[in-house]
Amino acid sequence: MSQELLQELKSVTSDLVEVLSSFSNEDFNVIPTGGGWTVGQIGNHLFKSDYLILESIYGESAPAGRNPRKYVEHIRK
Repeated sequence: MSQELLQELKSVTSDLVEVLSSFSNEDFNVIPTGGGWTVGQIGNHLFKSDYLILESIYGESAPAGRNPRKYVEHIRK
């Protein structure tokens, strides 16, 4: 992965931390009217996603065993 993409991930993560830090403890855990995730739950989900991205870059991995471009056109639609 290019250094540019890693820097972008760092920047976006830093922005996320800044936004999450702007919520009070009370607001962080308020369930939205009509249901849904709290700010804290969203933050936790995004943290786990970041972790998995970094784990896939730096951790042990193996080839997927399929054409890596197989679903590109489907995703773009």
